[in-house]
Amino acid sequence: MSIERLSGAALLVVGVLLAVDVRDDLLHGSDFLHVAAEVMAFTICAVVLGWQVVGVVRRWRSDAVAMEGRVKHLEIERDAWRTKSKELLAGLGSAVDAQFRQWGLSAAEKEVGLLILKGLSHKEIATLRQSSERTVRQQAASIYAKSGLEGKAGLAAFFLEDLFLPNG
Repeated sequence: MSIERLSGAALLVVGVLLAVDVRDDLLHGSDFLHVAAEVMAFTICAVVLGWQVVGVVRRWRSDAVAMEGRVKHLEIERDAWRTKSKELLAGLGSAVDAQFRQWGLSAAEKEVGLLILKGLSHKEIATLRQSSERTVRQQAASIYAKSGLEGKAGLAAFFLEDLFLPNG
């Protein structure tokens, strides 16, 4: 617990006790100066406690404003990242399509090739395309033959190998 919270709690307890004592003194007809001194002590406790509460609220507001600024900054970074990644993915998609055209793939083979690059199995591709698994296997074999690559791993490596090189 921070010293600020501890002192605030102490002031609250002292203020409550003073209020109870003032009430009791008024009910039992205590001396005016005694009651006035306790009212003054109660007022000081209330003012200092109020001042602490105002300080805490101001800090919370300041923290909230700072947090809003940080969130806006992160949103700008996120949007820039999304824009850049969309551009890069569009470029990658164009490069893959151009390579498929260079290999002379049919439209069906291009579709199967893209689904293979996305990591789908022959069975999943067949289900998705509503064709037989045998047809998908034949189209995949045709892709590998036209490209000169061996299997799914070779096809994926052809397009992805240079993406994961270390900088420099």
